[in-house]
Amino acid sequence: MKILALFHDNVGDVRGVSRRLHLEFLLKLNDFYDLKLYGPDMHLYNDKTLVPLLYNKSHSMKFIVNEIKPHIILCLSNILTKKWLPNDFKLVSNIAKVILEGDYHDVDNKNWYKDNNFNLVIHRSAEFNENVPSVWMPLAADECFYTDMKDINHKDRIKMVSFFGTCSNYKYYDVRRLAIETLEKENILCGRNDDKDLEKHYQSKDFVSVESKKRWGCNKENYRYIVGYDDYPKKLKECVCSLSCAGGELKGAVGKIFEIMASGTTLLTQMFSNSEILFGHRCCVFYKRDCSDIVRKARKIINDADYSEYIAKNAVEAINKHHLAYHRMKELCNILEALYYGKDIPRKWGK
Repeated sequence: MKILALFHDNVGDVRGVSRRLHLEFLLKLNDFYDLKLYGPDMHLYNDKTLVPLLYNKSHSMKFIVNEIKPHIILCLSNILTKKWLPNDFKLVSNIAKVILEGDYHDVDNKNWYKDNNFNLVIHRSAEFNENVPSVWMPLAADECFYTDMKDINHKDRIKMVSFFGTCSNYKYYDVRRLAIETLEKENILCGRNDDKDLEKHYQSKDFVSVESKKRWGCNKENYRYIVGYDDYPKKLKECVCSLSCAGGELKGAVGKIFEIMASGTTLLTQMFSNSEILFGHRCCVFYKRDCSDIVRKARKIINDADYSEYIAKNAVEAINKHHLAYHRMKELCNILEALYYGKDIPRKWGK
């Protein structure tokens, strides 16, 4: 089966989270199917087998389809496709059109999916309310975060809470900012980088777009908890605990949640929807939205290695059984094949 993936490769953030969770996950499809890529900046791959047709804004969707002859068209997120999709994309009706949507909460025009006649939306959070066929396929941790149960030893880890990510005024990060501020005041949050020349901590591939470089230069304070793309998996294993959030409309399990849990690190997070469906019980520690209990719960994790290891081992067991990238890739293949052969879409997670 030939799959044509459409996205703009040169749009990403400074931590490279989009690359691991979305772009690099998508590329794993090439191990199972004949994957072809098309979109702005695909020349960066320098692979004519993977990119048989270079992007040209004058290309119509009809022309692209005739040249590549895919069985399924797979878009990667509204954000990575909406600005450049050919105008006649919505007119393609003889090939199934699917989108892997990880940023539904941040999509301004909720009618976009219906207007473009998508056959299926595979949404990465559990919330999707549009009148378009959809299925929930949660995020997952890349195998680079994998931790063997026998390697979890919190007695040898740093007794602090780590955080890695942005501290910007993004509208959905209100709880995150409050949690960071509260833990900073207690001097139990680590990961902050006060170096004035933070760019030296990055390799060139961490900056996947000119826009990201500009944002970094103008807002270093917002990125004071950023680490490099290659350093991130290693850093997550240094402390006994790491902070996440599900603030605002980020109600589901964000990527950071899976990555922290996969690392054998105790997850300290705001409550998120479907936590029991995904992980069962006692796989993380929840704090209240107003952060009134976050210090007490953080200190319990930091000061009680047996407790923190118990939580972390429960989490690793759940991740290693159900939530690594290869688990999700199997689910994606099953969904795409069901769609192509006209069968019922499998719903492993019930939605």
